Amino acid sequence: MDKFPAAIFWLSLPLLNACQEDTLEVGKWSFTSDEVLLNLMVLDAFWGQDVCVELVSSVVMTDTCVSTNVDVQKDTHWLEIPVTTSVGDMNLTIRVHNGVVKVPQSSVDGYVEGVLMPGTLDSAALQTRRTETTLRIEEHRKFWESGAFSLQNERGEVKGAMVFVQSEVRVMVFDRHWLTPEVQYSTVMQDGLDWLISFDSEPQFFDVPTYVRVHPLELKVSIPQGERRSTTDIQYNLVPHPPDFEALEILKQEQLEISLDEERLLISEHVQTVLRRLTSKDTCQSWINSGALNNPFWLGYDVSTVWDNQHCTVYVEPSIVQYRRAFSGRISSQTVTP
Repeated sequence: MDKFPAAIFWLSLPLLNACQEDTLEVGKWSFTSDEVLLNLMVLDAFWGQDVCVELVSSVVMTDTCVSTNVDVQKDTHWLEIPVTTSVGDMNLTIRVHNGVVKVPQSSVDGYVEGVLMPGTLDSAALQTRRTETTLRIEEHRKFWESGAFSLQNERGEVKGAMVFVQSEVRVMVFDRHWLTPEVQYSTVMQDGLDWLISFDSEPQFFDVPTYVRVHPLELKVSIPQGERRSTTDIQYNLVPHPPDFEALEILKQEQLEISLDEERLLISEHVQTVLRRLTSKDTCQSWINSGALNNPFWLGYDVSTVWDNQHCTVYVEPSIVQYRRAFSGRISSQTVTP
């Protein structure tokens, strides 16, 4: 993981008339938010301008104020600056355009917004933030040098592990709704400040891999529910020093047992509710073709009904035996028989 793509900082100066000039307005400018502190200094020079940027966020920072060349393309100014992060050095490209400051961050929103103001930031506040970020980067860098993490939910329960070695990762997951049957191997793909990895997991219905998004600067992993990161995504914390493989296997087997019990209970309760309406031979036999099985609840199951002795019995089999699709049995209004 020595190479990282340039994440883009979308910056725009209210003081810049980009449509009329190819230069930034000379002066000292600053931007501050809960996540980002930034100083921009622009000086006239014999050839063009001298521009330097100092940026400190909660997860990246420049080495004081760093000089940068300005590339102008179609009224937009691009400033590329080197920054330090917990997963190595990278270049960030600052975009200056149309009076709005928009700074992408490794966060749910994906950016912070604000306005550059005349003047520089308070040096004491900037140094305090720089000290905090330096300590965080140093601590997290040690974690990434080891590369081994457990996946923990918001309650601190271990639900798997990830081991990163250069551009590859080994994955093991065993949570309530999904599981890797064996340790999976994947290649890391960079996507801005995040990494994307894909691997096989169960249950699987459409022969497509599972994609997860790793947020290395935050030590988090999310399971995307859509194209954009959302607060509704399933999230795990990457916690260093995971349990050994034997301990993880024990936790996995415990989760498998819990899952089997939950699956059996869910199916029996659901079918018992259905059976209250299947009180005749006609309703028992027609239910299969009523569209009820189009419910995602039944995805991955083969279901049939039989009318016998004045009772309707529902037979359930997994189409393919896999995690959360392992129940096999028959259910009547009187009994549940595996």
